[in-house]
Amino acid sequence: MRVIGLGDNVVDKYIYSKKMFPGGNCVNFAAHARNIGISSAYMGVFGSGQEGNFVKDILSDLGIDLSHSTQYEGENGITEVDLVNGDRVLLSWNNGGISKEYPINLNLKDLEYLNQFNLIHSSCYSPLSVMELKKLRSLKTLLSFDFAEEEIYREENYLKSVCENIDFAQFSGSHMPEKEIDSLVEKVSSYGVSYIMITQGIKGSTFYDGSMYYKGRAELIDPIDTMGCGDAYITAFLIHLLQNGWSKQNKPSPNTIQEGLQLAARYAAQNCLVEGGFGYGKVYA
Repeated sequence: MRVIGLGDNVVDKYIYSKKMFPGGNCVNFAAHARNIGISSAYMGVFGSGQEGNFVKDILSDLGIDLSHSTQYEGENGITEVDLVNGDRVLLSWNNGGISKEYPINLNLKDLEYLNQFNLIHSSCYSPLSVMELKKLRSLKTLLSFDFAEEEIYREENYLKSVCENIDFAQFSGSHMPEKEIDSLVEKVSSYGVSYIMITQGIKGSTFYDGSMYYKGRAELIDPIDTMGCGDAYITAFLIHLLQNGWSKQNKPSPNTIQEGLQLAARYAAQNCLVEGGFGYGKVYA
């Protein structure tokens, strides 16, 4: 089995401790999959300088395939994070840095490479246009996509254009009431997505498999850092489905889904005991 994160990478700079961590939705996915024991890859755009090389070197050391990634002179994706009353607060984001100028443009060799994977994971923060997503639709590979929590990524036209090209949609919804969750699931399902996950923090998660709703319970612990724990949850859940035969032709069973929700909660809780999206922090000047 092989999976790949296709899209964003960032360096999360914790300004209060002067430590930086590798991150980004798609990088976190690849790293967590590798940690679980699955062969994984990352395909995206790195900047130059200490930040770009930092993320690239960490992923290489983890044994993650970077053969179809690119690197350009310029600033890597960077976020600055502060700690306010015990909560992580995002201060700034440079919109992906150099990847804005050099977005992902999939050629025939890239598509042949991507077709070797069981699942491709991307996100709304990725330098990947809807036109590039359309290229992936003809592949045998499953495609999951994270819409995060910002309302801008739930705008009607954007939501519909992305959902028409994916198999699995994820949303962050810790503050969403149940009626709003039901409405979102109904809308996304009407666009052709069979599998929909809404992570809800300590309230657990809601999952829809095209016909049934499932509720996942969170595993409550005293966290060190919640950065990237939603990514850890999604990765563990997706991997469990794949390990139990999920494909475009085969639907996961209810038992597989329930087991996956429990495993994902346990894995995400453990990740909350690690600083950064998946650890590997480094002091920066």
